[in-house]
Amino acid sequence: MLPKERVIEALNHREPDRVPVGEIGIDSPIVEKVLGRKTYYRAKWRMFKALWSGERNKVVDSWKKDIVDLVKKLGLDYVPVFLVPSKKKRIQKPKFMNKYTWVDEEGNIW
Repeated sequence: MLPKERVIEALNHREPDRVPVGEIGIDSPIVEKVLGRKTYYRAKWRMFKALWSGERNKVVDSWKKDIVDLVKKLGLDYVPVFLVPSKKKRIQKPKFMNKYTWVDEEGNIW
């Protein structure tokens, strides 16, 4: 079965040739080793710094390319789809409590 067929069978509650396999939590150091290049995908601190600097498109382009390349390279069956920051909203640099802890514009502590 092709990956697409496998996923559709599973979603339709029919038994595919094997359980579809995907990725939802490989962090950037592993992704970078697999791809052989830097990525913003799951690169938490680096991603936030880029977003605060107004590099939203660079981050989103990296996510799109690197997720697909990772899935292909690992032979997975599906690509995870995540919400991306809106083009209309600039992500403001937050108020830092210390070197790695901050409060965002909505009051969330990271």
